[in-house]
Amino acid sequence: MIARIEAFIAGWGLDEVLRRAGAYREAGADALLIHSKINTANQITSFMTAWDRCCPIIFVPTKYFKTPTEVFRELGISVVIWANHILRSAVSAMQDAAAALHESQSLARIEGKIAPVAELFRLQGADELKQAEKRYLPLSETPKAVILAASRGQNFGDLTRQKPKTMLEYQGCPLLRRLVDTFNNCGIKDISVVLGYKSGAVQIDNIHRFINRPWKKGGIASSLYKAVEKIAGPVMIAFGDILFEEDVLNDLLDTNENIVIAVDTSWANGRKLEHDIDAVLGDQPPSERYGASRCVPLNAIGTHIDHTEAHGEWIGLMKLSTEGSRRMRSFLEAYYQDESRLETNTSLVHILTAMQEAGEEIYVNYSRGRWLDVDSPDDLQL
Repeated sequence: MIARIEAFIAGWGLDEVLRRAGAYREAGADALLIHSKINTANQITSFMTAWDRCCPIIFVPTKYFKTPTEVFRELGISVVIWANHILRSAVSAMQDAAAALHESQSLARIEGKIAPVAELFRLQGADELKQAEKRYLPLSETPKAVILAASRGQNFGDLTRQKPKTMLEYQGCPLLRRLVDTFNNCGIKDISVVLGYKSGAVQIDNIHRFINRPWKKGGIASSLYKAVEKIAGPVMIAFGDILFEEDVLNDLLDTNENIVIAVDTSWANGRKLEHDIDAVLGDQPPSERYGASRCVPLNAIGTHIDHTEAHGEWIGLMKLSTEGSRRMRSFLEAYYQDESRLETNTSLVHILTAMQEAGEEIYVNYSRGRWLDVDSPDDLQL
């Protein structure tokens, strides 16, 4: 408990200061703070000379700053407080910086004179906060995305003469840009794109680029293998010629299984009956019954499945959990140990089927519509 004596400030003499000091000390104060507003240390010196030094003395030499600190040590003062000089120096620095900015309309004059942002973080203890977050917050990994967009799109003729199919525009915006925006809107910012044909024509910011040079021969599975380093932690894998609404992606993100593919149950509408599709048979058919599971084990996938028996169509979107990524990566690395396979036309359907045959459990997540695959100019017109 420190008692602050303002008698000198209030205009009283030394006797009153000593009387108050004695009373505070007798009342149990552990230390005394003596203050003076004159511009010399005379009052402080007179008090310390008369005081019996029975407790620590603290003082604030705001006005008599020219007196050497050693003088106060010799007087027996225990603590000095330079009360507001840091604040006052900050005000002066801010005024100087504001004036320089106003005059020059530029940061050039002051940038070298001010603290870097990293120093502000250090003063705030940002590293300690990060360590606390790691210790106390639930551990969760933000998903990444890998988009497979190496192909030209032969069905589009002159439309893809100078750019790959993924850069074709849908309602004035390239397919790839729309895909990236959809992932971003769902909180996925780490996005890798595997390119091949006319990769220089892909002008999209904030993506990691991988190049599948034998894109004509290698197939889409080899494109995924080109980005195998990104298959770690939760990962979303998407074909580069599809579009889907955010709720399709969010539904897939909410599943708990390790490897899950998004399956559309409205595939049989219209012209789909006339096309080859990655048809899917689930362990259970899709149901609109209340409480029915929409995420079920995969029984079979491929173009060989009779359309009349299929439960849906894989839309070209897949989710891997952290464990799912580990298993997918392990399988791909083993599969492509034979480097000749990099130039064979291997589909992801082939990879999923092979993993399933090896004992891996694959799941399907049913949804209805709200996506578009761009296989021909008719799709853009549609």
